[in-house]
Amino acid sequence: MSPSLLALLAFIAWTLALLLVMEVVRATLVLSGDVAANGFDPANSTLSPFMQRLARAHLNCLEGLPVFGGLALARTALG
Repeated sequence: MSPSLLALLAFIAWTLALLLVMEVVRATLVLSGDVAANGFDPANSTLSPFMQRLARAHLNCLEGLPVFGGLALARTALG
């Protein structure tokens, strides 16, 4: 496997890891009764600074994935 594809897979894994952590924290908050299941706003402005930063980090990964993925795939295709 080329280093470019390996880097792309690592970037995707990181994006999914951030999502998993965010959803585990959200599920814990819902199951403990601290937040209603529909009580999350997109910016997480009612939650802790950690959750706000976690959501932003995940969105940054999603925003950068098409550019990074395109460059990694182009690099692989060009050899």
